[in-house]
Amino acid sequence: MYRPHPVHSPMLEQAGDLHVSGTVALQGGQVAAAWAASDEFGLRADIQADGNTGPYGVARVGAGWFRAWPEGLRLALWADAGGGYGESSHTVTIHSSTTGDTTSETHLSGLLAQGAASAELGWEGDISAVGLELRSVTELLWHDADSDETGTGWLTTAELLALARVGGEAWRLQAFAGLSLPYASDGTTGVPLPLLLGLGVTWDLPRSPAGSR
Repeated sequence: MYRPHPVHSPMLEQAGDLHVSGTVALQGGQVAAAWAASDEFGLRADIQADGNTGPYGVARVGAGWFRAWPEGLRLALWADAGGGYGESSHTVTIHSSTTGDTTSETHLSGLLAQGAASAELGWEGDISAVGLELRSVTELLWHDADSDETGTGWLTTAELLALARVGGEAWRLQAFAGLSLPYASDGTTGVPLPLLLGLGVTWDLPRSPAGSR
């Protein structure tokens, strides 16, 4: 059921920064934005949607601390939470030399809730940027009447992503890759695709009145 979300918007530098990104990945698409309320505190939000194995949509909001150094080095710690709805259907084929091949389809559906903690380390230059993100995500699934499971399911993953951006001062192309590895689960939510790959574009809007360009 769980679809790991792509990397967020570019890392913040100082008060008034407003960064927007759009990404298409193996696990669907995402639109995200982050705003620096001060030189060390930021807010962000994103919406993720996917339809590969069934409809899946989650909206999240987050708050975090960040630090930017003149040499371009950036560090940030974020906490995010959100919710949505998801469905997932999978067909499994069992091969047997005595009974032949048999197939079984599993359907999961219901309301979702997510919580995540992440650490980001990166370098931002005039025309390029690179970064690493380490995060842990927990997703809760309240199985509805159409789901093959009952009650509440949950899954926790550890995820590591690497990203690169290149372009101009305002617009940049971005690419990322990573892994999502479940390390705790009740066994009723399925296992996510472990590979994360995606491409997107980012936009640094003119700094708001809280800061200045």
